[in-house]
Amino acid sequence: MSVSESREVERKYAVPPTAQVPDLHAVPGVARVRHLAPVTLRAQYFDTADLALLRERITLRKRSGGADEGWHLKLPGSGFRRELHAPFSASDDVPQDLAVRLHAVLRGRPAEPLVRLTTVRTIHELLDEEGAVLAELCDDEVTSAPDIAGPDAARWREWEVELGSGPEDLLDAVEPSLLAAGASTDAGPSKLARALGERTPPARPGPPELGPSPTAAAVARDYLRQESDRLKSRDPGARLHEHDAVHQMRVAARRLRSVLSSYRAIVGRERSRALRGELKALADVLGGARDSEVMLARLDELLDEQPTRGVRGPVRARIDAALHERYDRAHDAAVRFMSSARYYRLLDTLDALVDDWRPAGGDIPADDLAEVFARDWKRLRAAVRLADELDDPDEHQAALHDVRKAAKRVRYGMDSAVGVLGKDAKRIAKSASRITELLGDHNDSLITAQLIGDLADEAFARGEDTFTYGRMQAVEESNAALSRDALADALGELSRRRLAGWKKL
Repeated sequence: MSVSESREVERKYAVPPTAQVPDLHAVPGVARVRHLAPVTLRAQYFDTADLALLRERITLRKRSGGADEGWHLKLPGSGFRRELHAPFSASDDVPQDLAVRLHAVLRGRPAEPLVRLTTVRTIHELLDEEGAVLAELCDDEVTSAPDIAGPDAARWREWEVELGSGPEDLLDAVEPSLLAAGASTDAGPSKLARALGERTPPARPGPPELGPSPTAAAVARDYLRQESDRLKSRDPGARLHEHDAVHQMRVAARRLRSVLSSYRAIVGRERSRALRGELKALADVLGGARDSEVMLARLDELLDEQPTRGVRGPVRARIDAALHERYDRAHDAAVRFMSSARYYRLLDTLDALVDDWRPAGGDIPADDLAEVFARDWKRLRAAVRLADELDDPDEHQAALHDVRKAAKRVRYGMDSAVGVLGKDAKRIAKSASRITELLGDHNDSLITAQLIGDLADEAFARGEDTFTYGRMQAVEESNAALSRDALADALGELSRRRLAGWKKL
């Protein structure tokens, strides 16, 4: 089943029953108006029993009649709405191509019939000189019939002006004529919300303003909400193989884990520990797919750098087949996890954490946030000193991994506090990021070199030439040679930017 997507920019107006559609020929840019014959649209709206979609400003409907007959999924955007369209089906089962985008909201609950709307729509198209549709004025007479207890049947009239190829200021140009004809900008809620009446749930509240003198608890809540929303927003893309979605979802999970540790005295130690454990499980299962993406990109780049005579045998085909197989297995495992009751409970817990915010303690002024992150700095300092003391290669490598994890915690903690600590936090986060990138590239090179060796062994067993694998492995092993000078410089830079009261690394 194919899904198309469009961007919906519109304005709605309440209209008395006797109002006449005004003449819009005089609107700047409009060459003529084309009046279409009325059509009858019959729409069935769907939601969970507790109206979870509507709380998130999402609408899901199946509509017959009109030019865009079919299933429609409307998602909120910034100043507009995204509308996804799937072909009409007789069944009330939500098409998979739309349902896959709703897991983070539905969380295993069925979307059931909610209300039926019958709309007699008369469209007036505003055209330019070439006949392109700049905008449509839809004159709608609506009748609602609920499928759930509570709302009464209702009738009303409204106008919608939906932008086509015209500029957004065309909406401003059209509005005076509509108001003069008796329309009101107080159009009320959406058709669905108007049909539901008092059953319409309040939208999920937005994040509260931090204000000029926030507490550490307010800063923690703001960042936890930001990253929780980021994680959920990446859910559809991660399922649909969208570029970088798995990576960004994993980063959000890691950020949440990190700051939950930093702010554990505020969140509550036991609550923090339990949430971190579930976020680790999510990050780990996403890691398989992400690592396959990274390895494939690195191997493709290594192969591209080889001279033509240096590539012997079906190396690229073998690499693509092996890595895509690994990715598919890992992605399937991730989707299974993200379709489980365990994952849905994690999302419920994150929502409850930030929506029903009840800090456990440690509610100090945000100006004292340096105290909150002092333990993270000490952890990084101890990891750096231990890595310097170890000579055994394996032990040293494990210690460098701990340095990287500790630097990430400092980085994410400073990210959360930029709004209060300002440039100092921003500079520390940037310096910590350089360390994590250096050590991350080092680790990726080690893993890639090992993978190339495994692929070479498989090629040898098949009787294929392994010359190219040897060349690639040598390059990656050279890349893996971590520059101690570069790491020392990065650590020195971070140490110089530390907050007052923190000891040198």
